[in-house]
Amino acid sequence: MEGKHSPRSRAAQIRLTKERERRRLRRRGRNYDPLRVWMLTESEEQKPNPYFKIRGKPKGQLQIDVPSSLACDTPADWELLCSLLVKVREASLERAYKKILLNFHDVVAMSPEAAVTIVAEIQRCNAFCKGRTEITGTYPAAHDVAWLLDDVGFFKALDIKSPPFPKKYQPRSFLQIERNHRSEAEVADRLLDCFSRVFQFEKTDRKRLHVALLECMDNVFEHAYAVESADPYLFREWWLAGYADAKDGTIGFAFYDQGSGIPATIRSKKRRTMKERFENVRRWSDAKWIERAVRKGVSRHSSARRGHGLVKLKRFVDKLGVVGSLRVVANKGIATFHSDKTTDGSTLKEALNGTLVVWQLSGVAVVVPEANENEHA
Repeated sequence: MEGKHSPRSRAAQIRLTKERERRRLRRRGRNYDPLRVWMLTESEEQKPNPYFKIRGKPKGQLQIDVPSSLACDTPADWELLCSLLVKVREASLERAYKKILLNFHDVVAMSPEAAVTIVAEIQRCNAFCKGRTEITGTYPAAHDVAWLLDDVGFFKALDIKSPPFPKKYQPRSFLQIERNHRSEAEVADRLLDCFSRVFQFEKTDRKRLHVALLECMDNVFEHAYAVESADPYLFREWWLAGYADAKDGTIGFAFYDQGSGIPATIRSKKRRTMKERFENVRRWSDAKWIERAVRKGVSRHSSARRGHGLVKLKRFVDKLGVVGSLRVVANKGIATFHSDKTTDGSTLKEALNGTLVVWQLSGVAVVVPEANENEHA
């Protein structure tokens, strides 16, 4: 008996999707592009955007000093992080350095969301510059930062050995990271299982969070990445990191994609609508567009079931009964929604490439599992 995920049914679904894409392109008066349809249906691993072309002759070595604090608590922290990501991207994709050294030695504080975006940037640059640019880094002197980077896959991304830790070192954080290019219910389950080791959700709360996570993945799959864009991206790729911090008493997750960003996506959708004619809408900041997306949902399909993952995450924070927040950073905007129903918004000088969602609960009892001495050796 063949299930819905059998090889035969999956192949039939791929053929059906291709045929639908052919018909859609014919209706729009475009030529059929086999490469584009292949990217939409059969991508099983990271696929660098073929429309982005690497230019420039390789040259020399560059050292990039990482800021000492990347806590991501204030707009100034986010400015530092975005500037760092831009430096890495420009040095590898535009300035074509043969070797880039990221100096983490003096870093004393780093948030999980900062670690996730840095790893994602390195993986993106490695995918486009493989064989031409080598990205490497130094070990942080602070053990907590080194542990976090190791957990999030930083040293693995650089293909270097993890740093040694003292035998009596007790980590303050517990982190699990996933990377994928499609919606996976199993990934959401693994994240919630990770949370269950340090915090117990009610059954209904767990289900709500599970659904919200899947809708975040669906949003990336549906419209985070512009297929015909010439931007350097890994098609439909997203990163998800769940974490628990015993010192701060927090649990949460960071969900990141390197797509167009929520403000750009909504502006593109609204460009042909009547609302775009009003001057106040045209002058909205990125933070304002993010706030609108979180309160009303983002769906180019005008669906009641799609594009509402952020809305559900916000409602979840509002109703859980503990101190929490939902922060969304996209392009040049930051919007933070607190459990007391207040909202903070600010504008960045340097844009974040893509959209980063940070969901967090504070003031909870967290017990971090003891380090496995066989790990991080």
